Amino acid sequence: MRTNSRPKNRLTQVVKGYNPMGHLGYLSHWLYNYRRVEPFRRYMHVPAMQRDPRIAFALDIIKGIASSLTKFYIDDGTQPTTDRNQWSETKTFAAEQLTRFWTVGAPHMFDAFEWGWAGGEAIYEQTPQGLSFSHLQKFHSTDIAPVTQDNRLCGLMVLQNAPRQFVGGHHAFFHVHRREHHPWWGRSILEPSYEPWVELHADNGALDMRKLYYYKYSHQGYAIRYPNEMMVDPETGREVHASVLAGKAVENYRAGGVWRIPSDRDVHGNPKWEIVVPDKPVGGHDILEYIEALRREMVEGLGVSEEIMQAASTGSGWSGRKIPEEAVRGILTGKVFWIIHDFETQILKPLCRLRGLSDEFTIVPFGLLEETREDNQQQPGQQPRQQPPQTGSIGNNQLGSRKRIVWGNQNGESNNRVAV
Repeated sequence: MRTNSRPKNRLTQVVKGYNPMGHLGYLSHWLYNYRRVEPFRRYMHVPAMQRDPRIAFALDIIKGIASSLTKFYIDDGTQPTTDRNQWSETKTFAAEQLTRFWTVGAPHMFDAFEWGWAGGEAIYEQTPQGLSFSHLQKFHSTDIAPVTQDNRLCGLMVLQNAPRQFVGGHHAFFHVHRREHHPWWGRSILEPSYEPWVELHADNGALDMRKLYYYKYSHQGYAIRYPNEMMVDPETGREVHASVLAGKAVENYRAGGVWRIPSDRDVHGNPKWEIVVPDKPVGGHDILEYIEALRREMVEGLGVSEEIMQAASTGSGWSGRKIPEEAVRGILTGKVFWIIHDFETQILKPLCRLRGLSDEFTIVPFGLLEETREDNQQQPGQQPRQQPPQTGSIGNNQLGSRKRIVWGNQNGESNNRVAV
């Protein structure tokens, strides 16, 4: 009997082009973008945008903050302590694997910021204690596609080889950036910066305007008035028209030479030879300001304000930089959470079950925002800040199944969270 129902347990390679709004979504997207600029295509525009120096610098700032300032708290239901001898076997193993992943695996997953997705093959090693995570064999984002079973990730299809290779089970690691926009392809962090980037780099764009302007006015033509008569060329001794000597004089000046003209005057007392220097052009400063405005828009589209990239850490710019920096750190906390969540569900917890350990734990990233609370140094021109007393104990109120942990204590120590 023929049926239209989809068979269960079917492996399906996710194809690009999915749009939750259907054909109407495609039509509205096409009409909006084509009346402005060409639509953003990741395969074509991401590599070009990565070569922009300002975008590359902003991406390095984002990834540097996320990788260097993030700390983790492993909540396994036990009493938090910094004494590792009192940790459970599960927490000790999870801390070792998390440290290993954050060192050799997570930097590869930051590529998902630009492409929207990233993946690789998890490589394991056999130790005397059992199987452990070793490293991540990274694949380029454009060379992989997720494979699903009943709408769940079950592996990766490597597209760069012929024939295609399937990486399945717990060897497949796949991360999606901004998965609320698309469950498998996510959204590129470069997309909000695309329109100012096109306006800057496109044909007849801002950079072409700057190049044409300075080429034109750096070699703008000088005017020289010469008598309409025949004269003797001092170099050759031949009689030539004065226009020939005038042309040589202008070319000599353009090459860095000096003017050598006779001081003869006509019957009215006017000089027979006269050099007219053009006025200094205007508009170059406006073009440079236009380019800087576009670059600021590109950086702000990435979520990094101009104050973070330019203001000093102390002095008058410190107060104006601190609030945007905290906003960036807050956004990065969410991005780091999903990277750790994917590692926890796809690699770490299956490893724990394989080794007979409990998988009843949760990894909570922190430090991106709370690091700023420790910055209590008095800045120039500021009054000393008074810190309210804090208990330093574990709170009783519940957030879901997690306990609320108060940061710091009366002495400014922060030993209620376990930093890996």
